[in-house]
Amino acid sequence: MSHETHFIGKGMFHELDGKLQEFLEKRADPEVNGRYELILSNEWASNDCQLDGVAGSPLEKAIENHQNATALLMSRPEPVVQGLSLIKDIHSMMMDGLSDEAGQFRIGGIVPLSVGHQPPEADGIEAAMGRLLEWVSADSFLELHPVQQAALVLVRLLDIYPFADGTPRTCRVMANSGLIRAGFPPAIFYFGEASLYKQAIEAGLAMDTTRLTTRIAASLARTLEYCLTGTLKSAVT
Repeated sequence: MSHETHFIGKGMFHELDGKLQEFLEKRADPEVNGRYELILSNEWASNDCQLDGVAGSPLEKAIENHQNATALLMSRPEPVVQGLSLIKDIHSMMMDGLSDEAGQFRIGGIVPLSVGHQPPEADGIEAAMGRLLEWVSADSFLELHPVQQAALVLVRLLDIYPFADGTPRTCRVMANSGLIRAGFPPAIFYFGEASLYKQAIEAGLAMDTTRLTTRIAASLARTLEYCLTGTLKSAVT
């Protein structure tokens, strides 16, 4: 399945890029950096896990795993979507103690995420992931803004749905890796905005990632504002 966005000019990211530059210039400020570290260590993990419906006793372990996976991500110079072994390592950490198939591609089918979603059979996952890795290295992809890249990577990964358990939050971590390499904080989809996130993903799977790109940009703007000022505003629009 191919994915295309409606045309979104880089000009739509002008204000966001300006806020990013301000953040990078002030990153050495202990208060700014402290808020950034809080986003990385707690806010992102908690909301990502709850967005997947994790609750009760497994939630604490899922948050801890997410934090460990984030630490691995931050320790590597390359985006996650550069090799299958690193992708599997991220999933292994995300699902440690929560799944018997941690770090392994699924061996069975899944229920489609939306009408028209046709994930590959288990024996086609390796090839599909290989094509994804080739695609993210293409000049046409690298010329896109990091926000557009993140939206496309997230949709492509969810389209493949490589893991039996924990795929959505693992894919969100992978998609965020390019944003973090570009200097951004992670794009966080808050639990209270689950319906908006679901709608954006369904549109993406139908080959329109405009809505998801917009939601990622709004999330980044909110998080950058929090890092700079300590004010956390709703991104719901």
